[in-house]
Amino acid sequence: MYQVMYQAMYQAMYQVMYQAMYQAMYQVMVGSDCLYCTALLQYNLLNSGAALDLVHTEVPSSLRGQGVAQHLVKAALDHVVEKDLKVRLTCTYCQKYVASNPDPKLKPHLI
Repeated sequence: MYQVMYQAMYQAMYQVMYQAMYQAMYQVMVGSDCLYCTALLQYNLLNSGAALDLVHTEVPSSLRGQGVAQHLVKAALDHVVEKDLKVRLTCTYCQKYVASNPDPKLKPHLI
């Protein structure tokens, strides 16, 4: 079980947070008042937490076209590699991202 939030900064305005103890999702919050500006990448835990199934990305219309989903997926996949987890890509956006951005470090983690 993860005890603290995993954070990855990709640009000054994007902070991707992973909160395994509280929610089954990664989140991007944009701006200082993020009540209405949160994008999500939902996942399910597999194999007692040894693997993640990335199942759905959701970006509010106000954030679409700004690369927010890309930052969510990159952070999730970086987290998988860093923690030596396995990952299933059920989400079609995640599948397209991996196909368009091949990373040899990720390949052994894909299931």
